[in-house]
Amino acid sequence: MKIIIDDIPASQNQVYNWHWAKRKEYKDYWETLVWAEIKNQKLQKINGQVEIEITFCFRTKRLYDFDNLLGGCKGLFDGLKQHLIKDDNIDIIKSLKLMSKRVGRECKKDYTEIEIEKYIDKNKEKL
Repeated sequence: MKIIIDDIPASQNQVYNWHWAKRKEYKDYWETLVWAEIKNQKLQKINGQVEIEITFCFRTKRLYDFDNLLGGCKGLFDGLKQHLIKDDNIDIIKSLKLMSKRVGRECKKDYTEIEIEKYIDKNKEKL
């Protein structure tokens, strides 16, 4: 399943310098964005382990470092945990892939694509 959010997480450098109340507000904002798209698509909660691929799509040439992008994703993962996946720990999220791409100025704004699939243990399949 694919979720598209019409925003890019703030960098960890930005979030780190905010007052705690602004950080909480920003986390809540991302949880709401994720929840709204899950509700809009009428997605059902996934029980069990998952693989997640997140693609940050930029209109401009300016790109964040992945560690800075990931640092701003707290609300995104908490939104997934509350509304789509069982938990956001390493027992549930078995694979996390981060990518970025330039989409060009024809897009109206930056956006984030989140693809989630049930995890299939390839080692068990070999037995």
